[in-house]
Amino acid sequence: MKTTEQQILDIDKLHVLLRLAIDDLKSCIAAPEYDIDMDNWVYHWDNTCYVCLAGAVMVQTLRDLSYAQENMIIPVWAMALEALRTGDLIQGSGHTHRGSLF
Repeated sequence: MKTTEQQILDIDKLHVLLRLAIDDLKSCIAAPEYDIDMDNWVYHWDNTCYVCLAGAVMVQTLRDLSYAQENMIIPVWAMALEALRTGDLIQGSGHTHRGSLF
């Protein structure tokens, strides 16, 4: 059985990864314990969990609030989302274990 993170790595279309991230970000926006901060993956302060686009996937899909703080190596899917968030489609499509997501 594949782990949730392995299932994320198996996503081979950029739009599928982006849809997952947007849905997770919407869930964070709707929950009072989360706030959005695009400068950090995930961090906690004063009973609030701050997340970025990739951080939303870490806490919603992966269900791991400590993921970004304990894993010093940032996953390729998170780097792809970061590139897309900043408008770099070329860089975003290259951050996969299989090559291009297009």
